Amino acid sequence: MRDEVLAEWKRNNEKYELHIYTHISGGFVFGSAKFRDAIIRSYLQLVFELLKYAERDLIDSNKFLEEASIIVHFQSKKKKYDKIENMGKIKSI
Repeated sequence: MRDEVLAEWKRNNEKYELHIYTHISGGFVFGSAKFRDAIIRSYLQLVFELLKYAERDLIDSNKFLEEASIIVHFQSKKKKYDKIENMGKIKSI
């Protein structure tokens, strides 16, 4: 089983947000939506830290990005797991 995430910076009016997309269920995946949701959530803090490290030069050059919200899209065919959640700000990582 591969658990992948896609992240992109988006501008929302005058503010930036870091949108992170995760695949919980639907299509060709192994494991139940409940299992995949639990696994992905257990690794989210690590994902946030890795993304902040990978983007450190960009963030250091643009301090306003520290105020960016982290928006996580849990994508699933099952309504219970298909959610969008605000996980706080970059500076809180």
